[in-house]
Order: sequence, then C-alpha cells, then structure tokens
Amino acid sequence: MSVNPRKSASAWVDPDDGPEWSDAMLSRAELAEGEKILRPATGTLRGRGRPRVASPKRKSPFDSIKMYSPVSRAPAQVGRTE
Repeated sequence: MSVNPRKSASAWVDPDDGPEWSDAMLSRAELAEGEKILRPATGTLRGRGRPRVASPKRKSPFDSIKMYSPVSRAPAQVGRTE
C-alpha cells in the first residue's frame, strides 16, 4: 500500500468561537434577563424562504391542453387485427 508522503495541515477552528456581532445584529437581538424577555427580537438578518420573483411567469391557457397524435396511440394498436 502506498503511503502519503506528507500530511495535509488542517486549519482547526474552535467550535466555541462564534462570529463577531455587528451593530445590526445587536439591534435586532432579543434581550433577556433569565427567563424574562426585556426586548423581543425585531427581525431576522434575512427573510424566511425563497425571495419572490419580480416578474413571475404567467401560466398560459394552453398549458393544460393535452394534444394527442395518431403516433402516440400507435403502440396500443400493435397486434390488433380489425
């Protein structure tokens, strides 16, 4: 079995180190003392879910019409003698 000649150095990140809080994050955060909420949170950093499209596609009335051609019915006719 071949051996890796050098070990790759992995950058260790302490899981207890969180990102630095910005002023915007602090202004939106909930303030609490124990179980008592002094100020509820005032929003999120980004909206929930996928953002709405400015100009959504309109559904065409022809999208629900199914077109059948004789070619699509041909496999059903194979082997039948009429």
